[in-house]
Amino acid sequence: MMGIRGNKSDHDAVVTFDEYNIEISVLGLRSLQSSGILPVKKAYIQFGLKTLVPPISGAIVDDLSTVPGPFGSDPTLNTVVSFKMILPEEYKYAPSMACRVYDKIFTGFDGTLLGVFTIPVGEIMHEQS
Repeated sequence: MMGIRGNKSDHDAVVTFDEYNIEISVLGLRSLQSSGILPVKKAYIQFGLKTLVPPISGAIVDDLSTVPGPFGSDPTLNTVVSFKMILPEEYKYAPSMACRVYDKIFTGFDGTLLGVFTIPVGEIMHEQS
C-alpha cells in the first residue's frame, strides 16, 4: 500500500493506493458507423490504461487492445481483458478509463477512429464494495 501526503497536516489530505485486479468482459460492439466511404471491416477496442495513472507513470504502462473482431458493424468480440493496476482506494479519486474503437482496414493496416467512450472505474469500484 502506498500513500501520498500533501502539505496539509490534516489526515484527510492522505490518498492511499492499493493494487487491484481488473477484469472487463467485452461482449461486442453494436451499430458502428464508418466515418469514411468504406463500411466497417474489423473493429477493435483500445483500452487506455495510461489514463488510469499519473502522467509521470504513463511511460511504464502500455494500453491494451482486443483482437480485431469479425467483419461488420455489429461484431461480437466475446473476450475478457484483465490487468493489475495501482489505484486510489477511495473511489472518488479513481479516474475513468478512456477507450477508443478503431477499424482495421486494407489487409491489416490500422484504420480510422470510429468512436470513444469511458469506463468509470471509481464508480464501479464503489458499487462492487
